[in-house]
Amino acid sequence: MRTMTALACILLPVAAGWTQDSDRDRNARDFAVAGKIGFNMTLEGFKKEYPLAARGKSTDEKIGYYHFVVNSVPNTDGVIVWFFDGKLLEVAPVYTEDRIRNLGGAEAFVKALKNKFGNNDGFRDDKVKDEVTVIWRMPNVNRVVILRSARNVVTLHVGDSALQKRLDDRRAKEADLGF
Repeated sequence: MRTMTALACILLPVAAGWTQDSDRDRNARDFAVAGKIGFNMTLEGFKKEYPLAARGKSTDEKIGYYHFVVNSVPNTDGVIVWFFDGKLLEVAPVYTEDRIRNLGGAEAFVKALKNKFGNNDGFRDDKVKDEVTVIWRMPNVNRVVILRSARNVVTLHVGDSALQKRLDDRRAKEADLGF
């Protein structure tokens, strides 16, 4: 069974009794990949820890926005990170279908997400793009978690929503409208 189909089947039902709000808030606030890449990590600390990280094309030094890809992070097929003003903006571990199978399959993967983040707040199954998107919002701790499954790759984005707003505001201020 394709990973996306399995995720869609497992996440659609909303059942009660999973993680309490305070637990899901804490889990999102303290989220870290491999116990290292988390929201207490600075850009400088990241560069020291991962000197071989590939710099992403969306980096924009002018506004303090940096994008990196790390391929050597345990239990993932890579991690994508974004920094803004020296702080971690978003971290996204990447999992291939084979990795998810090795971690116990789609059902075990989704069960772990539900245990960590509770019931999802939004769900979209885009059959045209062959993509499933699941969203958890934790406004009490300025976090958003987005699970994307497309083309046999699953990416779990965990971001700082307050820092994202600051980035959006700076981009709007710096926008070149051509006049």
